[in-house]
Amino acid sequence: DMKKVSLIVLLMLFSVGFGLENDQFGPRSLGMGRTFVAVADDGFAPMWNPAGLELFKDRMVTGMFSKLFLNLENDVIGEGYVSYIHHFDMFGSMGISLSQLLSERWQDGAYSFSYAKGISNKIYLGLNFKVLRKAVLNPENDPFFDNGSDKFGYALDAGFLVRPNSKLTFGAYAGNLNRPDMTFENLGEDLREPLIIRGGASYKFRNDLLMAFDLRFLSDEVNDKKALKPSAGVEYWATKSVGLRSGVNLEEITLGASYRNRKVIDLQIDYAFLYPTSGIQRMGATSHKLSATLRLAPPPKPLFDLAIKTSKMSLYPQNAIIGETINIKALVENVGEATVKKVMVTLYFNDPEKGWVLAAPIRTIRKRIAAGDDYDIEWEFVPPGKGYYQIFASVDDNGLAIPEPSGEIKEIDETNNTGFVEFTVFALPEGEASPVETELDISEVTLIREEEPIIPAVFFDPMESAVDDRFQYILSVIGERLTENPDIIIDIYGYYNPESDGELYEFGERLAKSRAKAVRSVMIKYEPKILSQVKLGDTKTYDPLETRSGEIYEHLVEDKPLAEAENRRAYMYAKVKGFEDWKPVIYFDKNSSEVDMEALKILRGEADRIKEVMENNPEVIFLVTGFGGENEKRTEILAFDRAFNIRKSLENILGPEFINRFNRRIFIYANTDVQAQRGKATICISGEGLLFRPIEGKWAAKDYEYLAEQMNFVVIKSNVEAGVDSYCVAIVEDNGDVFRVLSVGSGNIPEGVPWDWRNEDGNLISPDREYRVRLDIVDRLGQKITRFSEPIRVNVNKIQRELETLILVQFLFDARKSESVCQESRVEYIARRFIQKALEPKKIMLVEVAGNTDIIGMNFRNRELAKERAKKEYQNIRMYLMYLLGLLSDSELNAWLSRHNTRFTYKGYGPDKPYVITRWQDNELIKKEIGNNINPEGRIINRRVTIEFYTEKRIQEKM
Repeated sequence: DMKKVSLIVLLMLFSVGFGLENDQFGPRSLGMGRTFVAVADDGFAPMWNPAGLELFKDRMVTGMFSKLFLNLENDVIGEGYVSYIHHFDMFGSMGISLSQLLSERWQDGAYSFSYAKGISNKIYLGLNFKVLRKAVLNPENDPFFDNGSDKFGYALDAGFLVRPNSKLTFGAYAGNLNRPDMTFENLGEDLREPLIIRGGASYKFRNDLLMAFDLRFLSDEVNDKKALKPSAGVEYWATKSVGLRSGVNLEEITLGASYRNRKVIDLQIDYAFLYPTSGIQRMGATSHKLSATLRLAPPPKPLFDLAIKTSKMSLYPQNAIIGETINIKALVENVGEATVKKVMVTLYFNDPEKGWVLAAPIRTIRKRIAAGDDYDIEWEFVPPGKGYYQIFASVDDNGLAIPEPSGEIKEIDETNNTGFVEFTVFALPEGEASPVETELDISEVTLIREEEPIIPAVFFDPMESAVDDRFQYILSVIGERLTENPDIIIDIYGYYNPESDGELYEFGERLAKSRAKAVRSVMIKYEPKILSQVKLGDTKTYDPLETRSGEIYEHLVEDKPLAEAENRRAYMYAKVKGFEDWKPVIYFDKNSSEVDMEALKILRGEADRIKEVMENNPEVIFLVTGFGGENEKRTEILAFDRAFNIRKSLENILGPEFINRFNRRIFIYANTDVQAQRGKATICISGEGLLFRPIEGKWAAKDYEYLAEQMNFVVIKSNVEAGVDSYCVAIVEDNGDVFRVLSVGSGNIPEGVPWDWRNEDGNLISPDREYRVRLDIVDRLGQKITRFSEPIRVNVNKIQRELETLILVQFLFDARKSESVCQESRVEYIARRFIQKALEPKKIMLVEVAGNTDIIGMNFRNRELAKERAKKEYQNIRMYLMYLLGLLSDSELNAWLSRHNTRFTYKGYGPDKPYVITRWQDNELIKKEIGNNINPEGRIINRRVTIEFYTEKRIQEKM
């Protein structure tokens, strides 16, 4: 059959005569004699060695078409090729290509998908996946092709490149690894595609001169032989645009040339001439190859550059302290062009013994940091010892090669990746202060302590609004208390007196406002941060003509100026923010004190708010006030029991933790001055204690005699390596209050200081307190130490007397009603103090409730009023004592007092005892009359009930 013979001849021509291998294309590679396996750096790389896709970074579009064997008769043979190579940076390179051999009777093509990846900067691997197709053209009416004229198959190629250095390259390629069978069924036996193996090397003598050598192995079953054939080639670039090449192998001699314009549109034309030396040369067949390659430069890569600047690193505290944590901060800045999605940051230092070590675990920032953005990062570091430290922070650093950065991001500048902070850690200061004598013996002593009342009012001269200097101290105390109670608000109301300030209302109203403003200004001058807590009362909501001391016409002529002075005032009222109008009422059945628990549930919803405000404000109290109702019996007892029973029920409503924590600030009060229509109790959250809680006095010692030398000496030892910034040697009480500062300063610490057992005013240390020497040292790095000595005590050998005066209540003018219900609630505090003192062993105690008045009014009336006030508070205290002690009757209380050597009485003194407090000042025990009846505030102080505790303890002398 002539057609079958023709087909076999055609197959042999393509596979043998045409060049013996139909899997390598390209004018440049062919121009070098088919020595390209170790070069493979253009658009024909997929055909020669797919690993070569990684050798260049331009994106390439390559096309070629040429006619083969131009002198061949009876057929026209051509070949075509097109490819596109793309690069994905770290993910490798990919290519697609189509190669095609064709004639008038035959087509032979391959569709290739290529991938290459650099394993390192010296080793590259590549793969081809090919779809093969062979087809006979125009087979109509030919029974030879009854079973089909197309044949498809799949092939796999692999290649690799090794570059030991920039000049030498080794390459290897294996084609048709799976040996697909691409023969037609009617040809008979199974003839598979040949296995092609190439190995080679190239050497670049200069940038313009390249030589290459290949060794090719072909397992050719069509020709029934296996061949090993060498080839060699050379390429020379005469200029940057013109290249020449030549090559030789066993079948042909080749020449080639290139032109590349190297402009924005980078186009390269390659040409090759192939002159066969095999049998086909006798047919006069030669080949010309021509291709065009368009190089597309990849889009410019955004440049990476991360930085940590020393100037933007910080640490706190500035001066490091051994054993304490230092917070080190750094700012990671993206000063490049590309967004960073993940980066590691190290913190390290040079340890004198261990060398470079990490100061903290390596941190990984997993947040996107765009170009121009920054990211704060913070570490905690505890210095392992004293010395000088230089702590480095390094970005894009995995910590494997510290102090050199070792990261994964290729940056344009690695020198700005590291910043540092430095500091010195000295040993903590050392020191101790010890008195030579720790005990002082005295024969007998009398201790005195009185409370100083607070009057939340300022009084003015006629027609004046300037605050007198005598009120500065009290206003500063109220201002300081406000800073510690952020939820207490003070309203200041101004008043005027028409008899002495002028009867014109418009003027008087302005004067009243001016007085309130003046008081507010003084308070804010002392404590600016209480600005939002001090408010002015609106005269539309109150009467600025309201009097404090009754109507003027009711007074004796000589008393009228005193009464008028009390009306020229500014007065302060306290309220708790959020609880201004919160005052739930619990009603009781007639003559009953049993609590309705359902009614108390209103508290449960407010429990969190109540707890929060009491935690944040130490002057806020929880007050339960009981009332008797009309037509009820024993209203005083009922009022007390109702308040008491509600207090007992609070644990079920607010919880035991609330009761335990705030027990000392939950008060009850029986209001016997007002009778309600129905028996009830009210609950409120009050801040009035801030205005009315007296200033606690300090014990003052008098009438004492030393039994030995009174002078003491405090020995001081210290060692401060970093230098002394400041020091203080002081005697402190057991509650932490400073009794006396013995020495304070900077620089050298003295080796000792003398001490005479007294404070700066001359007051002796108290026998009922314990004292210590406290040494405070701060070095120049800010490191602090505080050391305490052994306890210091006073021993009384004969008699110890104590006289303590506490303020029970201050009264409104000519009334049994107190200035504030908050003062009445102090009775419970007084009763607790009473019990505490009565339980002290080996003593006798006299307790007197004393009623007092000012000098306004008739003397006999004042004495009567003083007695009424004293009796009322005396009875209140007895009720609270029974409540706290669990006693049921007056007789049981009297028996308890007798067992504890306590006598309890009351007395009215009228105006005869203005309030006096005793203080040590300049080594002298002085008495200060703060209840001066000349001043309005002094008269208010004298409208008081106090309780005086006089105790005497006789001590058996040591033999």
